[in-house]
Amino acid sequence: MTIIINSTLRMEMWIMGLASILDKLSLRLGNLNDSFPSSKPEKDDRNIVNQTPIKIKPSNGDHIFVQRFGSTYHGIYSETGLVYHYYENRISCNTLKHFSEGMPIKIKHSVSSYDSQTIVKRAVIRMHKDKDNITFNNCEHFANWCRSGD
Repeated sequence: MTIIINSTLRMEMWIMGLASILDKLSLRLGNLNDSFPSSKPEKDDRNIVNQTPIKIKPSNGDHIFVQRFGSTYHGIYSETGLVYHYYENRISCNTLKHFSEGMPIKIKHSVSSYDSQTIVKRAVIRMHKDKDNITFNNCEHFANWCRSGD
């Protein structure tokens, strides 16, 4: 178990370094705090339950989401500052800034059957394996599976 967790953390650190290089190449430099804009809950969010606008950094294993372009995008946050989510039709790992694209980040308090390290580990093992399907296998399904197995 320790070997798997250490390997996972090493992989996350490598991905984080790569994401940092990609951010520099794409001229997406900026203060990490810019990724956490303060916001008020929208007035009509009846379809999303238990949401909390983010004013502080999410915790390891949190189910986070952003709303943009009429859709809601979900992911799993890692304490390394990375988010595991669907990107370009596959599970990918990106910086929080890349995931949010400047939109307010919220936490969805979804059911959790696992501790935070296991949640992130479950996200890592699905990287590059799944293909997005808006009906049967979308980003919210992925985040729920990481946290509860469903």
